[in-house]
Amino acid sequence: MAMTARQAQPAQARRVLICGAGDAGEAVLRELLRTRHERYQCVGFLDDDVAVLNGRIHEVEILGRTKDIREVCTRLEVQEVLLALPRATPKTLRALIERGEGTGVHFRTIPAVADVIAGRVQVSRIRDVDIEDLLGREPVQLDAEQIGRELRGRVVLVTGAG
Repeated sequence: MAMTARQAQPAQARRVLICGAGDAGEAVLRELLRTRHERYQCVGFLDDDVAVLNGRIHEVEILGRTKDIREVCTRLEVQEVLLALPRATPKTLRALIERGEGTGVHFRTIPAVADVIAGRVQVSRIRDVDIEDLLGREPVQLDAEQIGRELRGRVVLVTGAG
């Protein structure tokens, strides 16, 4: 018998909101329900597709659009936001996280789209959002020893975000 989202969750379960009510979001929720994972209690979805608003996935309501993240997180006492947006650009992810700033929520993301397609979405593979997810490029690897040799004994002024 499959557990429904309405069944009682343990008090220690973290209240989560899933951003993305597409295949990836459904796969995350299905995995949470399939494994009867007690770590998470899904309180709803957010999605920008107006065709799915006010709908339900496995009895969990699609509560609004991603622009509503601050209000929904506050009202429902969300502790974690699971980003089920495997095709989202870094700019989109940054904007979503910025909208949620100040709510105290922790942002996590699902595996890559190839893993979703292959059916390899597992609760154990949900991970923290990394700065590399937001960069939109590979991080630059610096040679700290070489830089140290070049700058040793000099005064340097750094301006901007660099």
